[in-house]
Formats: sequence, structure tokens, C-alpha cells
Amino acid sequence: ALDRAAAALERARAAAPHDPGLLNDLAVVYLEVGERDRRLEPTLRALDAVDQALRRDSTFARAWAALAEARVLQVVFGHERPAAFMPSARRAVPGVGVVPRVL
Repeated sequence: ALDRAAAALERARAAAPHDPGLLNDLAVVYLEVGERDRRLEPTLRALDAVDQALRRDSTFARAWAALAEARVLQVVFGHERPAAFMPSARRAVPGVGVVPRVL
């Protein structure tokens, strides 16, 4: 089902390449594929799609969340060190507009 969703969203992306919601949906599907398959390549595709979504709408909170998930997966799968993403994580908070509280 995820592979069919990715293919359908890629077709939709070809028709509407500037739609940030569509790009984010595509990123989320690729994140799920990457997690399912434990592979880096779908995660990199997700990063590309979410980057494009954020270039079109830098206030799109769901895209910031997808970016955070992609970065976490890169660390979990051992492709990056957590310290590599701290500067971008700190910059992402204003994009979302909410500072999470720890209870």
C-alpha cells in the first residue's frame, strides 16, 4: 500500500510540483517506506520533498514535523550523528511557532 501511495503521489507531484501539502504528503509516505525497509534512500527522497515544501511555505508546520522525523530516522539508522542536526533543529522551532515544553 505504501509503494502504491508513493507512486500515486509522484504522479500527482508531476501535475502539481509546487503544492506544499502534496510535497509533504509525499515526504510522509517516503518516511514510512524508509522506516519499513530500514533504508536511507526513501528518507533522502522524503528530505527532498519536505525541503521543496518548506521552500514554498516556510510556515507549514506539518512539513517542519516531517523534516524532524526524517532527521531522527537518519540518526536512528546510523547515517548521521545527532550533533549534526542540532543547529537546524534549533532553527526549526520558529518555523513551527511553538516551543515544546517538557513536563
